[in-house]
Amino acid sequence: IVFVTTNSMFQSGLLYKKLSHDQIGKLQVISSEFSLFGEQYLSNQLSQTKQVFERCRTKGEMELWASQFKSEAVANVDFWERKFQDHKNALEEIVGSLC
Repeated sequence: IVFVTTNSMFQSGLLYKKLSHDQIGKLQVISSEFSLFGEQYLSNQLSQTKQVFERCRTKGEMELWASQFKSEAVANVDFWERKFQDHKNALEEIVGSLC
């Protein structure tokens, strides 16, 4: 929905009339990260983490998981949570400026 709305506003010229350059930049970042490529990247990252976890669990190597892999998995989840929260805040700001 974000990409379709942004594209429609771009084609009609409303994008530059209604939004600041900063807001347009934020929309560009959001659109690129919510693209098919961005979604595939996130999905692959989570799948790899899950595979490592399952391999350690199956082999009874949960101490290895905890000592070598868990902190990276938690950091990745924290990174994406912050990024999505930032995107949500940016979209709320943009919607607010359009009302």
